[in-house]
Amino acid sequence: MGDQNAGGKPPVKSQEDLRAHFGQLSPLAEKKVLYHLDKFCRDFIALSPFLVIASSDGKGHADASPRGDAPGFVSVLDDKTLLIPDRRGNNRVDTFGNIIASPGIGLIFMVPGINETLRVNGRAEISQEPDLLTPLTVQNVTPIIGLKVHVDETYFHCGKALMRSKLWNPAAQVERHSFPTLGRIIAEQTAAIAVEVAEKAMEEAYREAVLELDETNREPSSSSSLRKQGPITSTANCWAMLQRRAPATRSAAAYGSLLPCAIAH
Repeated sequence: MGDQNAGGKPPVKSQEDLRAHFGQLSPLAEKKVLYHLDKFCRDFIALSPFLVIASSDGKGHADASPRGDAPGFVSVLDDKTLLIPDRRGNNRVDTFGNIIASPGIGLIFMVPGINETLRVNGRAEISQEPDLLTPLTVQNVTPIIGLKVHVDETYFHCGKALMRSKLWNPAAQVERHSFPTLGRIIAEQTAAIAVEVAEKAMEEAYREAVLELDETNREPSSSSSLRKQGPITSTANCWAMLQRRAPATRSAAAYGSLLPCAIAH
């Protein structure tokens, strides 16, 4: 029984084995792949408040990072280029570090209430261009760095995964109190901070994030802060720049933003 593969099929050890296992790709699935962002892609991105970024350091170490903001926070520069602004997070800069080492990137855009997703694969580079970042100002805070994505291919993914998971179904949501808060998890995992302090820090950090989503408070801001930043040429350089933008005060909110939480950058 130990030598028997599931379904009685031969082991998959090569690309040929893989195709033999799953069968041929349907012509429709093959033809749906585009090499530019058409009207449907642009409209979907404009509706999307959330995406997942997949990147790698080029040595086989992969990372997936969530990004979210108000719908349409990702800017479509043209039919082959996207710009993802960086909002203040925990300064891990995993994605930026990976892009410096290896530019390959994969994106999955999601829209609440729509089961289909949009996949975008391409190459990314770090952008510090004021003319591109200034229009993405939120709460008078202009992003000083972002990811410019050059699209290689894009296509819509069917909704089976989200339908099976019932992701958008309110009845399937877990009661928040049934799982520990992130503050408690971080406190117990690291033993570096008291639970009460960690929970207060996360609550304040989350409150700030919610305030940033208030569309009525979105106003243009000066781009002078962007011009003061030097070019990002290494992971260490990137991390140092992000440290400089952290608030000087040691409030719970400021500390919370630096907690090693699961919202990795």
